[in-house]
Amino acid sequence: MNQKGFAKIILIVIILVILGVAGYFVFTKQNPQQSSTTKETLLNYYSKELGISFKYSSDLKVYQQDEKNILIKTPYTNPEHSLVVIQMGISKASNPQLATKESIDSLLKSLGQTTIEQGYKGNYQILKVSTTSQYYFLGSKGTFIIGDSLETIPWKEDIFQKEGVYQVYRLKFDAIRDSINFD
Repeated sequence: MNQKGFAKIILIVIILVILGVAGYFVFTKQNPQQSSTTKETLLNYYSKELGISFKYSSDLKVYQQDEKNILIKTPYTNPEHSLVVIQMGISKASNPQLATKESIDSLLKSLGQTTIEQGYKGNYQILKVSTTSQYYFLGSKGTFIIGDSLETIPWKEDIFQKEGVYQVYRLKFDAIRDSINFD
């Protein structure tokens, strides 16, 4: 057998083995973020005054400010922008004129905004303000206004894009809103 031809075949086999081993490590190495799963603890909140309950993440703080307002604060702090507060509010509307979709549409139209109907939760009709993360829940026990400060914070793009804060709290606030139940 020709020794030059045999050496070339052995060299090709060795190169293929090296490429195969390298490919195995490149394509099967797991991303550390994928392998770590943390389960978040959810707490229940109930307001007898408002007749409302919801679930929220244990890192958030819930305050019932008075008989019509609940404030949900995040632990977010930023040394560069100490005035930035990320929070969510749930309020029962005092104004009886906010009891129908038509009256809310009229009010928002005067502000250059519209509502998008989101369906029903129990006996409550859900309306979303088209340009914000504010929602109206209209039902037999009144109108509830639910919103957060994520869309209105100064320096939003700089802070949120850099730190991923927007995505984290958007998910948490949406989960709270989706878990709301009324008596």
